[in-house]
Amino acid sequence: MPRYFFNVHDGLGIVDDDGVECVDLEAALRAAVHFAGSLLKESGHRLTLGIRGPLK
Repeated sequence: MPRYFFNVHDGLGIVDDDGVECVDLEAALRAAVHFAGSLLKESGHRLTLGIRGPLK
């Protein structure tokens, strides 16, 4: 089963060393959306998304 890694290079610099196994690309996209939602919920206040200064 393919392993997908979700690294963040904007603001937080999170490296996904473990990755997640997904049966196909659709499952990987669902995992990415879930990860992104969790990241925004927990750390959205720290992301800059290319904007100078943190989001408020």
